[in-house]
Amino acid sequence: IVSSSNMNYLKNVVNRLQIHNYFDEVFSGEMVKNSKPAPDIYLFAAKEMNIPRKNLLIIEDSINGIKAGKNSKIFTVGYKGSIIEQDTSDADLEVRSFEDIKHFLELDIL
Repeated sequence: IVSSSNMNYLKNVVNRLQIHNYFDEVFSGEMVKNSKPAPDIYLFAAKEMNIPRKNLLIIEDSINGIKAGKNSKIFTVGYKGSIIEQDTSDADLEVRSFEDIKHFLELDIL
């Protein structure tokens, strides 16, 4: 998980949703100097996990998140299934559900 939110908030959400088993790492905006739309948090996470950017996928539902993803040179998916729908047209790909992402991954398009 890579988020602009502070770590206490992130831990609370992860625990409340009981999703900690699905993620190996949680990165907070507190870990970098510049917040989104700067790419700092994504570049930091990629470096910490030692994963090349070409092997990563960013899923974002906000304008600043998409800008950060694009600024990091990592393939960025604009997620349109959030409660508050924002303009995700600058993303490399727009989807309305996580099933769409799964479908594209299965087709080896992403």
